Amino acid sequence: MAYRIASDDRDEVTSHLNYREKDGYSVATVDVYADEHANVPLIQGAITYIATPCNSSYLGHAPITHLAQHIFKSRGPSGLNVEYVMELVVAMRQFERPLVECDPHLFALEQELCRLMVAAMRPHLGEECFHFRFLKMHYPHLLSRSREGDQ
Repeated sequence: MAYRIASDDRDEVTSHLNYREKDGYSVATVDVYADEHANVPLIQGAITYIATPCNSSYLGHAPITHLAQHIFKSRGPSGLNVEYVMELVVAMRQFERPLVECDPHLFALEQELCRLMVAAMRPHLGEECFHFRFLKMHYPHLLSRSREGDQ
């Protein structure tokens, strides 16, 4: 996914992203392709933020359960990491291809984060915390299933 930033907004957006992604991420320039079979990039020289092994928060190719646990308990200067990932999932679901097809890693992470959110809420299902509001809006079936399991 890539966004084109209007030239009038470039400095403000870049400043915001540099603040949000400041936990040791490196700025990289990449070419963006329509899919894995494309030979010609749609966008050349797009800017992205990547974590490298030099980053203290870098988890590398850790198992999904480990990644999800780390994301679930972490908070950056811009808020909860789980909120960031789950809002990304919601945005990705706007595309026509199912999430599991276009980004199986993100899909697996979403499933594990949902499992962690339900487990964390089980004792507090009546509370209006972020996890509850998010699941109620996007995954109501998980809440009804967890209530049935508690009875």
